[in-house]
Amino acid sequence: MANLNDINGDNVPMDFELSDEDDEDDVTLSSDSDYGSDQSEDLEDRVRITLDSSQIRALNGRTRHCMMSIYYSTLNGDIAICASCMINLNDTGVSMHLVRKHEINVYDALCDRSCTNCRLSLFMIIPCQICPICVA
Repeated sequence: MANLNDINGDNVPMDFELSDEDDEDDVTLSSDSDYGSDQSEDLEDRVRITLDSSQIRALNGRTRHCMMSIYYSTLNGDIAICASCMINLNDTGVSMHLVRKHEINVYDALCDRSCTNCRLSLFMIIPCQICPICVA
């Protein structure tokens, strides 16, 4: 049995067990399965925006930015795990769900969670003009 720390620093037991259930139904993956072996389409998108000096000088703690958070969490939200840790802990036996959060606010007010396991940041702050959610 492995332990993870929740947001209060308390140890939470994680039970790792393998399931030997046999599926009798055949499963066919769709063409957009997002597996690494599916290299049938270009999976990279790059946008380059040139900023003039006035736009650069205008950036400060009161400038509006977007914060995108993507992580795995327990149903009650006590544990938040990054993708790297989730891959290593994929047989936890605990019900997890994937969270994607988008928030717009001034830069100084944006802050979110870190990974319960490795403590890496679970969010990215970007200018609103290149946010893929705002621009779409």
